[in-house]
Amino acid sequence: MTAPDAWPRARHWVNAAACADLGELFIPADGEPSEYSTAKWVCRTKCPVVEQCLASAMAEEGHADHRTRAGVRGGLTPGERARWYRQDARARQAAARETAR
Repeated sequence: MTAPDAWPRARHWVNAAACADLGELFIPADGEPSEYSTAKWVCRTKCPVVEQCLASAMAEEGHADHRTRAGVRGGLTPGERARWYRQDARARQAAARETAR
């Protein structure tokens, strides 16, 4: 096994994630939103790296819609992350317009 110091610095947080051994809980086989509530609870109440996880998900998924996103990441479902990305993109566009004035 490679020493943590040799791993990419941005991914150190993955080892501390509360979901490390709970894969099926975070990506339910049937993809039903009702399956997400326990995973979201784990993220929001037990995970010390939820912010890093969400930031990673948003960076990796970018402008993808909810159909191409998978599982609970950073405490949000695929649809929630897609909505948040769209809202954030609109806010960035508005800020850029204000700056350009």
